[in-house]
Amino acid sequence: MPLISDIAYFKKLKLKNYELNEVCSGLEYRSMTKDSFVINYGEEGDLFYIILKGKVSVWLPVSIE
Repeated sequence: MPLISDIAYFKKLKLKNYELNEVCSGLEYRSMTKDSFVINYGEEGDLFYIILKGKVSVWLPVSIE
């Protein structure tokens, strides 16, 4: 399992070790089943996901005019 400090998003933030520890203290492991949705279009998101293994897709509705 990678260290949080090795994840590109957190590298870019250049957080100090104590700040990374604070982020980690708020993390919660959550396993998702294949083809499940974490949020639907139009809903307000309130979680931040870090994908440890697997794939993710983003589906947006297409407007037909």
